[in-house]
Amino acid sequence: MNIYNDTDVLGKTVLGTWFYPEYFDSVKDHRIREPLKKIAHETHEDLENFAFQLRTHGVEVLRPNAPTGVFDPNKIINPTLAVRDTMKVIGSALYKISSRGQSYDANLESLLVEYIDLTEILNNANTNLPVAPYSKQDYLAIAGTSWPDFEDFCNNDYTVSPEIFDEIESYRESLTYDNLGPPEAPNIIITDNEIIVDHHEYVDYTSLLAEHIVTTKTWRHINTHAGHTDGCFSILNHDTVLGIGELIEKCLPDYKNKIGLSWDNYQNHIQEFNNHKQHVGGRWWVPGQESNTEFTNFVEQYLDHLVGYVEETQFDVNVLSLDERTVFVCTEDAHCITKHGFDVVPIRWRHRWFHDGGLHCITLDLHRQ
Repeated sequence: MNIYNDTDVLGKTVLGTWFYPEYFDSVKDHRIREPLKKIAHETHEDLENFAFQLRTHGVEVLRPNAPTGVFDPNKIINPTLAVRDTMKVIGSALYKISSRGQSYDANLESLLVEYIDLTEILNNANTNLPVAPYSKQDYLAIAGTSWPDFEDFCNNDYTVSPEIFDEIESYRESLTYDNLGPPEAPNIIITDNEIIVDHHEYVDYTSLLAEHIVTTKTWRHINTHAGHTDGCFSILNHDTVLGIGELIEKCLPDYKNKIGLSWDNYQNHIQEFNNHKQHVGGRWWVPGQESNTEFTNFVEQYLDHLVGYVEETQFDVNVLSLDERTVFVCTEDAHCITKHGFDVVPIRWRHRWFHDGGLHCITLDLHRQ
């Protein structure tokens, strides 16, 4: 294992897996069973194609085992698909940063075997957090003299004029954390000179990780307020970063070439998605199943653990670098990357709106040279 920069030439990676179609044979209603089997078949087809493309480009690919058995509503199984979520190679060591449940963890760990487990250290540090998921630092930086105290804001215990109320509400979303958990593996970025850790302000995880990870690089803390940093931006080489324009300027202002995208995800312009998202809170979508009420209700009731929040996901950002000039993408339009001189390898990933994960999420770099 060897990762000293997240954009060096990729030599070895783990590629995730999902359920086989027969896993859903136990579902009696064909209106539910057949769409799930189709998702499973096409997901495996796309993963096999991605593995082929990786190997064609000289990358060794490891694959975890797909879950066995059949669907049981009383037994929650997390397939080992988003393999980047829990593990990170830094230098010549593999670190476990978080957990995704017993079945997921056991499957991935049996493939990798040797790792240093930091999950308990990070979880134990994440105590005595504020109840409300807001940033006090940012609130105090922007609060006007007519704004309430931070604690009153968190508790919605204040009275202000309608104008001030509207002003406060316009900032609420930008002050909100997606979660206040410890950083996970996608929140750690390795560049030429730095290890960047994206985490909330209430615990100094950057210093904590520095105590347990040996490196000559400089540690730096950033705060995107997001869940996983690879949904905000991807560093393509030592000069170039691709991501949400506002977050690039905030967190990585020194990069020479900034390929900025907006917060406005392209799936929000798809009529079928907009028609469906009101029924699922914008969390997932399977094209062609928008009117299948039985399927929607089943996923919401029994497969909630398999979906995320796709309305907030920018798949154009979630790319995988092969090297400093070549990028694997699943975007509909890669012109924003190719016009900067990059070569792209398009990868079909049909059910990203259901899995809520892009190409970066479903791979785990083990060796870059």
